[in-house]
Amino acid sequence: MSDIINRTDLGFLLRDWLQVDDLFAREEFVMHSYEAIDAVLDVVERIGRDILAPALRSADQNEPWIDAEGGVRVDPAMRAAVLAIAESGLFGAIFEERDGGLQLPFLVYAAGMS
Repeated sequence: MSDIINRTDLGFLLRDWLQVDDLFAREEFVMHSYEAIDAVLDVVERIGRDILAPALRSADQNEPWIDAEGGVRVDPAMRAAVLAIAESGLFGAIFEERDGGLQLPFLVYAAGMS
């Protein structure tokens, strides 16, 4: 278990209180299950804990800047974190499959990205 998110509490909120399983009966989310959602949350937790959290301090100390050519530069650790999120497919996870997304319920996306 990570210090970032208590997965037991999150599981309770998603399953018992918000009843996320009911969404899987809807046509647009029938391809999902709680096990698949749990796998997505594993990825989110790993990226947050291993890549994003360590980059936050460095990014706070080295704010983005504009170089001599007018290009925007960001801290290398933060750049790596954003690229990891992008490569995981999380930025477009709520888009429909036909548009290249995972068609993830917004509830799950919001839980993971918060």
